[in-house]
Amino acid sequence: MDQFSTFPHYGDTLRGAGAIAEYLFGSSSDRRRVYYFVEKGAIPVFRVGVILCARKSTLQGWVEAQERRSCAEWAQADSVQNVTEVL
Repeated sequence: MDQFSTFPHYGDTLRGAGAIAEYLFGSSSDRRRVYYFVEKGAIPVFRVGVILCARKSTLQGWVEAQERRSCAEWAQADSVQNVTEVL
């Protein structure tokens, strides 16, 4: 048993930039990208002491929100292009 096993969301929690990178990008070697996004305040993370952590469920919600925003921007750009073509 490690020090985090009593943490309320133990199974949902990613510990360390490598684990977060593996979850988001498919490779723990992309941890520098995680640090970059954390520095920019772009991804929802928290710290337990000095260890960078994130909940899988929170990251999944964040990814889904990014997808919705991207799709909405794409749809808006597409409708502007259609209006321009009509004019």
